[in-house]
Amino acid sequence: TQLMVPYSRQRPGWHRWYIVGYNETEINNASLLALSELAIFDFITMNDDRSPNKNNFAIGGCKRCDKRRPSGMVPTVLHLDQGMSMFGSGHILSHSPLGKQRDKVKFCIFYKPVMAAIYQRLVADGDDIEVTRRWLLRNTHPAALKALGKGTVGEVAEQLWRVLRRLLVCMKENGHTADEVLRPNTV
Repeated sequence: TQLMVPYSRQRPGWHRWYIVGYNETEINNASLLALSELAIFDFITMNDDRSPNKNNFAIGGCKRCDKRRPSGMVPTVLHLDQGMSMFGSGHILSHSPLGKQRDKVKFCIFYKPVMAAIYQRLVADGDDIEVTRRWLLRNTHPAALKALGKGTVGEVAEQLWRVLRRLLVCMKENGHTADEVLRPNTV
């Protein structure tokens, strides 16, 4: 699905939608937040093969729906994956807007409920990646742990910290306020 966000091969650049103040393309706020939530999820799970018009599944909010029932709905993005999650390394995510280098693309629009949950978990760990890693290892289902391996689950812990660091960079280095960076779903 393309959700309700304009995208075409002639006008790529969807990574720029997450730059605070970007206004070259009109973007529906609910769609942007749904994609932000999905981008955070994909970054944490190291899934690098998604874009707004590729490998997405949404309920409502589609750009072209059945002609008899046009959609004005807010998209609910299903967090499904076809097998690329946890397959690579969090250090090499070339298609993820969060995986871009800070000097190239500044992903600075985060879905507030997701970031609040991440922040609470990491603050409970006392600013220690090893504590986060051990917590994930203890709380991952044994079958999933066996399939993924301890190393992959450890990388997920690192990804959680990278997301939080990116948020802090947006606020400290770029001077954005929490209201600019952490956006609630205002639907």
